Amino acid sequence: MTSKQAMSSNKQERLLCYNGQVLVFQLSKGNFADKEPTKTPILHVRRMIFDRGTKVFVQKSTGFFTIKEENSHLKIMCCNCVSDFRTGINLPYIVIQNNKKNNVFEYFLLILHSTNKFEMRLSFKLGYEMKDGLRVLNGPLILWKHVKTFFFISSQTGKVASVSGNFSSIQWAGEIENLGMVLLGLKECCLSEEECTQEPSKSDYAVWNTKFCVYSLESQEVLSDTYIIPPAYSSVVTCVHICATEIINHQLRISLIALTRRNQLISFQNGTPKSVCQLPFGDPCAVQLMDSGGGNLFFVVSFMSNNACAVWKENFQLLLQEFCTSNLLSNALF
Repeated sequence: MTSKQAMSSNKQERLLCYNGQVLVFQLSKGNFADKEPTKTPILHVRRMIFDRGTKVFVQKSTGFFTIKEENSHLKIMCCNCVSDFRTGINLPYIVIQNNKKNNVFEYFLLILHSTNKFEMRLSFKLGYEMKDGLRVLNGPLILWKHVKTFFFISSQTGKVASVSGNFSSIQWAGEIENLGMVLLGLKECCLSEEECTQEPSKSDYAVWNTKFCVYSLESQEVLSDTYIIPPAYSSVVTCVHICATEIINHQLRISLIALTRRNQLISFQNGTPKSVCQLPFGDPCAVQLMDSGGGNLFFVVSFMSNNACAVWKENFQLLLQEFCTSNLLSNALF
C-alpha cells in the first residue's frame, strides 16, 4: 500500500535517529498552525519515541528555529548525529542551503541541543551548488563532492580543503577509534596486464576497476582495501553503515551493513555477506541504527519516496511492513 505524502509542497522533511528517538526535521514557510504560509522560513523539529505497547511512534517534544532569510530559496541538504569538538558530546546537526543570486550558494550547519534549541555552528558560501557525496562528520566537519574532487570544511578552521586520492564515490565517512576520521568508498584501481588483454563487459569492468577502500583523512593514505565488501558488490552497493571495527594482526576488520540497488539490506562481516533482508520499497537511500532501549536494536531505512521501514538487528526481519513518514506524523499530536 502506497503512503500518502505527509508534507505539502512548501515543506521539506528529514528523519534522524538519536538516543532512542526519531527526530523529524521540517523546513516550512510559517507555523504548522498557520493556514497560509508566511515569507519567513522556519525549521521545526519533533522528537518521536517508540511505544512498545502500541508499536507506533508518538511525539515527545518540539522546537523551532526562525531563519532570517526572507524570500529565500532554502533546502534541507542532510542531517546527522556527530560530536562537537568543544564538548565531545554527540548531538544532531542539520545542513541547510540558501540559493542566493549570481550563482552564490550559502550553507548553514545548525546544532540541536537537548532543550530543542538550535545553534548556528557553521556558515560559508560557495560559487557552486553542493550536489554529490554530502556528509556531516564529527567536529563538525562537512564533506562533499564537486566535479571529480571531494572537499571538506570544519568548524575549527572554517576553510575549504580538498581530499587527495582518486575516489569515484564515498559510501561512509566517520570516526574510527585509534584511526581518526576515515572515509570508506570506491577507489579506481589499475588493472594487471593479464586483465587488460581480455575484453570485459561494462559490468565486469566496473567490478575489476574499482575496490572498496578505507582512507584516513588525517594522514591522507589508504588504511585498508581488504575485508570490507567483496568486489562483486561494488556496482550495486549505494550506502554503508559501519557497525564495528577491530585490528587483528595489523589488519583492519570491519562489520557493516549496506543498501543495494536491488532494494536489499545486507550485513557484511569482515568482507563476507552474512544476512540479507529484502526491503518493502524501492530506492533505499539511507540507513541508521536505532536503540529504543531494553535491548531493542533495529535499523531504520529511508527511501527516496519518503517511505521508511525498520529491520530488527538481531534477526534481520522487518519490524513493520509499512513504517512511513506519514504514519510517524499521524501518531503525533500537533
